[in-house]
Amino acid sequence: MRLMPAEESIPPTRYQAVTGSTPQLGLNMHPRWVGDGQPEDFLLPLKKLGLSVLEFRADLSSPEWPDVCSLIEECRRLGFELAFHAPYTGPYSATGFSGADRDRIERLYRPAIEYAARMAEQAGSTILVLHGAKGDRPRQELRRDTEAFVAWILEETSGLCPCIELLVRGQDTVKIGDNKVELVEIVSELGSPRVGICWDLGHDVRNGLLAAPPGFRALVRHVQFTCTISLPTDKIIARFSSEQCPTRTICVNSAKLDTGGQSSSRWVAISWRGSRP
Repeated sequence: MRLMPAEESIPPTRYQAVTGSTPQLGLNMHPRWVGDGQPEDFLLPLKKLGLSVLEFRADLSSPEWPDVCSLIEECRRLGFELAFHAPYTGPYSATGFSGADRDRIERLYRPAIEYAARMAEQAGSTILVLHGAKGDRPRQELRRDTEAFVAWILEETSGLCPCIELLVRGQDTVKIGDNKVELVEIVSELGSPRVGICWDLGHDVRNGLLAAPPGFRALVRHVQFTCTISLPTDKIIARFSSEQCPTRTICVNSAKLDTGGQSSSRWVAISWRGSRP
């Protein structure tokens, strides 16, 4: 992919609002993005460009959660819709869910699932991105873990829409969802219109950007892309040419913010969100 160099000017038309389209433009949100300012100072200019959904990682065990929770309420007040990403680092994993570890994994994930479900009860259908099981076990066993984990979320909630993320293939670790064919099979076998695929374009590129199998795009309901480029603060959105956007109908952008020539720890990850047909 050709990224626009930082010194190039971005045409003014690049900042026109997104209108007349069913998918919704979203942002992976965190209190660090706001810094010492107010949420509206950071978000309202983006809202004018078409931003309507904010995605949060629902990790209630994180020491940052009180700040995240407060920011979620403020974002709701500002009129944004919500999406969530289930925690996936540290002890969080669906591995073993179809076996003896099910009770332990349920207890671990239940606070996050219940919180996201409460938000969905108030707001309607809500995306919940999640990772499939991974480890050194046989792939079929890990696949059963993943399918049982998603089925549990469907049973426990009525408003959450689980989306299994396309992951990067590992050299020594089996990851469920590290290829598109497997995602199509799992989502199809689960047989619920609430379940979909999270198409991570960055992961797809790292996997070689292989052709999508039949039925893949019809099952996608959440698309995300994160890249690592430095831009001046007045150039928050990086540009990708339509010829290099894999779907030609979804162009997702992100940027690492640069403040006054010094690298910032704030990361912007833009996602494009839409419903399955």
